[in-house]
Amino acid sequence: MISKKILEAFHLTGEGLALEGGQEQSRLFDKTVLKPVYDESYYNQIAEIFNQLENPAYRISKHLKANNGHYSFMGYGATMYEAGFEVDDRLKEKLLVSNAFHEALKEIATSLLPKTDDPWSRAHRLLWQGERLEATSDMAIFVNHLLNQLPIYDEALQIIHSDLSSNILFHETLAPLIIDFSPAVAPKSFADAVLICDSIAWGSQPLASLELLKSNINFKESVLYAVAFRVATIACFDKYDMNRLQKEWQAYQTIWDYVLE
Repeated sequence: MISKKILEAFHLTGEGLALEGGQEQSRLFDKTVLKPVYDESYYNQIAEIFNQLENPAYRISKHLKANNGHYSFMGYGATMYEAGFEVDDRLKEKLLVSNAFHEALKEIATSLLPKTDDPWSRAHRLLWQGERLEATSDMAIFVNHLLNQLPIYDEALQIIHSDLSSNILFHETLAPLIIDFSPAVAPKSFADAVLICDSIAWGSQPLASLELLKSNINFKESVLYAVAFRVATIACFDKYDMNRLQKEWQAYQTIWDYVLE
C-alpha cells in the first residue's frame, strides 16, 4: 500500500491500477505512473537528463516533480503516462528511434552522468573499465573468462540507453515512445547491439536480425560486448547462482557463436 504522503506529494488520489511489465511495481493514476526508486540521488539526476531529450522522432515519458521540488519522494518517482504498446519485432524502426535518441544524448557530456552501484553499472565497469570479478565462484570464473575473450573496441564513448529493446513502445498514430531510461557510458553501436541481441534472446526474433547491425564497422565487437554485458550482469547480482547464469548464457550463446564463425 502506497502511503498517503507519497500520493499527496505527486498530487495523486485513489489506489491506482497495477501495470504489467518491468518489475510489476508500477501503478497508474490517471495520467501519472508511480513506481519505486532505489537510489533517489541517482534517479533525480538522470530524470533531469532524460527530460531534456524530447525530439519529433520519438516521445518520452517525462519525469514529474513532487511537491518537494525533486523527482523523487520517500522512495517513489512519477512519470507522465503516454499511450503505447510493446512489440517484439519492428527492429528496423527501433534502430531508427535509437539513432535519433542517441544523437540527442551525444550532446550531453558524459561527466554529467551520475555514478551508481547497481548490478548493471557494475557490469558496465567490467566491460569498459577493465575490472574483473574476484574469482571465488564458478560464476566469477566463467564471466572473467568471457570478458578476457573480448576484442579491443575502438569507438567513441557517449551516454547511451542500455536497455532499449523492451523500452520502445509503439502507437497507431503517435511517434514511438521511449520509457525507463537506463543510461551508461559506452559506444552507441553497443546500445544497438544490446537492443538486437535482447530481441533475439528473449523476444523470439530470428538470429538473422544481427544482419541489421552489419553496416557498423564495429559489428563484431558490439555484439560480443552486448552478450558479455548481459551475462556479466547476472553474476553481479547476489541473489543469482550458476544455474541462473547458465540460463542467461544459453539464451545468448548462439549470438556469440554467430559472430565468431
